[in-house]
Amino acid sequence: MERHILVLEDEEEISTLITIILSHAGFQVSCFPTLRQATNALQNQTFSLALIDANMPDGTSFDLIKMLKKTSCEVILMSGNLESFHSLNFQEYLTLEKPFRIQNLLSVIEQAEKKRPTSSPLSP
Repeated sequence: MERHILVLEDEEEISTLITIILSHAGFQVSCFPTLRQATNALQNQTFSLALIDANMPDGTSFDLIKMLKKTSCEVILMSGNLESFHSLNFQEYLTLEKPFRIQNLLSVIEQAEKKRPTSSPLSP
């Protein structure tokens, strides 16, 4: 299975860093700075993983998360304030708190891949 990850992040520096790290780890990375762009991408592309920022300039990402839940895409929630997710019963998802270390990013991606039945984890 192709390792294609959707990244929803409005901060350009963070999305660039994530793209570099995950591309180096063997992923095809598609970054979107708005919910609208990410939602449109779901109409045309298939993703194995999604790294979703909670607070976007054009709204919250909860509707996008619900759309992703209907696919085989594993969702990772990313925020500087993860309490916003926990209060809305999103405990079933893996989380990445910002700011994060590179190793934390790779670790949560590996955990997400292990949750997918047809995927193989990142190599060390």
